[in-house]
Amino acid sequence: MQGPLSIIALAVTPAVMISATAILIGTVSTKHGSMADRLRALMTEYRQPDITADRRRNIEAQCRLFKRRLKMITNAHLSLYIAVGFFILMVLAIGVSSSAAASQWILYPLFLCGTCALGYGVVLEVMELRLADRTLHLEVAEALHPAGPN
Repeated sequence: MQGPLSIIALAVTPAVMISATAILIGTVSTKHGSMADRLRALMTEYRQPDITADRRRNIEAQCRLFKRRLKMITNAHLSLYIAVGFFILMVLAIGVSSSAAASQWILYPLFLCGTCALGYGVVLEVMELRLADRTLHLEVAEALHPAGPN
């Protein structure tokens, strides 16, 4: 039977993983809000009657990228929350486990599942970051090379 100190020590690992994942969730949430605000601003500009055809096409291209980015961020968000769920299940399993053998049988799979979900969320964030670069490129390219008579 495990003593109280060893149970607490076992619980530290998932608690640290929960904290680390929560930090990522906060960052992703902030990014999601900023992106939604930028998309709304673009749509407001798009609806203006005096917008040029070139600018309208640029906004349409950016909006398509924003749509893909928002989907990736939403999936990353879900993946990170799933990771937290697995880590919380680890804490519960540690608390109710009466033997080291039983806890290892359930703890390792929970830890691996949580870590995989966390990793998937990070991969989605990296992919979204690459799309963010493309979105910025569209905006900057239009500003540096405006269409019109030369």
